[in-house]
Amino acid sequence: MPAPRPPPARHAPASAPSYPAAAGGAGGQAVVDCVIATDGFAHDCRIVASDVPALGQAVLTWLTGPNPPHFEPAMRDGIAVAVPHRWAIYFQPQP
Repeated sequence: MPAPRPPPARHAPASAPSYPAAAGGAGGQAVVDCVIATDGFAHDCRIVASDVPALGQAVLTWLTGPNPPHFEPAMRDGIAVAVPHRWAIYFQPQP
């Protein structure tokens, strides 16, 4: 029988990626996969899909930049474990 899957990481602070000027006002979705490591930070991030390239880059910068969000790592038997996580973020068109 497979080991139980740990619970998903929970986002600790309330934050979101900023709208990038390079997107030129366009709206769209960006999908990014990462691993929430035992230190609570996103690692090994990659853009899976992005309607506008700058939107995907904005999500990567938010997750891995100089002031990244911190997450509560998933726990299994009282020990922090790394888990994959997917972000699908929709950016509203900007005037």
